[in-house]
Amino acid sequence: MYGNEAIKLAESYQVHDLANYAFNFNGDEPVFQKGQHFRTPVAATWIVGINTRLAPFNKVETRKAFVAAIDSDDFRKRFYPNALPANGYIPPGLPGFQWAYEEPGKSSLGLPSGSIGVKEKIKVYIPIELSKGQEIAEYLMKSWDKAGFRVEVVLTKWENLMKGYNGKSLQAFLVSMNIDYPDTEFLVRNFESANPDNFSGLKDSKVDDLIRKARATPDKAIRHKYYVELVKLLKEAAVTVNLFHPQDHYWVHPCVQGFHPDLLADTYINYKNVSVDELCLANLPGRKVGVQ
Repeated sequence: MYGNEAIKLAESYQVHDLANYAFNFNGDEPVFQKGQHFRTPVAATWIVGINTRLAPFNKVETRKAFVAAIDSDDFRKRFYPNALPANGYIPPGLPGFQWAYEEPGKSSLGLPSGSIGVKEKIKVYIPIELSKGQEIAEYLMKSWDKAGFRVEVVLTKWENLMKGYNGKSLQAFLVSMNIDYPDTEFLVRNFESANPDNFSGLKDSKVDDLIRKARATPDKAIRHKYYVELVKLLKEAAVTVNLFHPQDHYWVHPCVQGFHPDLLADTYINYKNVSVDELCLANLPGRKVGVQ
């Protein structure tokens, strides 16, 4: 069943929910006038990842200026206004998440934007499949150009971007960092020196030490302190431009009870306690037989 067909069936109450369809709803679609509307943050962070293995990003001062050149909250409001501000790498609901907002145009250390004499041309790869990919590319290029960087934003197929990502051959790239299990460990291990999936190439003994300590600590309060400290180190290392944390919208049949999406609902939904109110069905105006 294709997306448009699923929406038509939802509008006539012939399906129970649309949770398994990747619609990227923004919440104001007409279908929500005929059903329950759930919204929840997603345990993910959209970033521009930076590869420290390649010049000019082998210098932390350059990375800080590059990160500071992007006003992440302005980016979010322009392209993904429904999303949550990303004031750090860790998404909401996980230890290490930060509510505090930093002044646009400054890095985590308060350094002003500026290329500090970088002459190399930088290529940033973003998925061509993005609905506003060209507009995003132009916005990013203008922002970095204003700061004195020579940047080309390359729109490329997702499969090609992933080849470069896995091969560690890209200077910088726009991706969404999602989690498969609800623990900060899943995200921060991307910066561990010994991890072959370390996309940034960062090698920092303090970062490694905190990751190992958190991994070996069962006490949640202590682990939380480690992750807060770790996030500060990652900001100082300037290996990601943190753009936003997405939110998902879910349409659910008006007679469904017990549907409670959480941070992992874009991947996993627990239907154990979900049920349908038969009396509600019997009295539903305009209902059709054969609800699925």
